[in-house]
Amino acid sequence: MPLLVDEDIGVLGMKPLGDPFVLVSGTVTAVECLHYAMNLPTSVVITGCDSLLVLEQALHAARSFRR
Repeated sequence: MPLLVDEDIGVLGMKPLGDPFVLVSGTVTAVECLHYAMNLPTSVVITGCDSLLVLEQALHAARSFRR
């Protein structure tokens, strides 16, 4: 990833929530996963939104994110 950033090549961050077992374990929340992914040197973080609740969760993560 550092080489891509150095060469000004866009980096796509996909599947920021990982495997479902991460959230089921209760170790982290979805918002924490999204914040972590947004803190990496990516050009964009892509997350799926299959319901209004999940969309609202993603919007909350984006609005509350601070570097």
